[in-house]
Amino acid sequence: MQCYGYWFRNFGFYISGDAADIPDAVLAAFLKGEIKRMYQDTTTKASSAHGYLGRMEEKIPFEERKRYYAIHLPSREAVGLLHAKGFSVASC
Repeated sequence: MQCYGYWFRNFGFYISGDAADIPDAVLAAFLKGEIKRMYQDTTTKASSAHGYLGRMEEKIPFEERKRYYAIHLPSREAVGLLHAKGFSVASC
């Protein structure tokens, strides 16, 4: 199941909800800078319910990763791994 994502065009951000992938149109808008921040469910293991880190590394160039905020992480250990790979992690 692909679940959902919300693209708040007026505010320049996108947030996923239990989505394993990023829709092509959303990814294109992110890479063009139309989406300033992306919040995506992210996991360190292949998953059909959350964005797999390996797939996100393929899709998001290193220089754009700081605008990608991982959410719904599987563990605290994932935070360090994501930061090491250039991604941001949402905090509360």
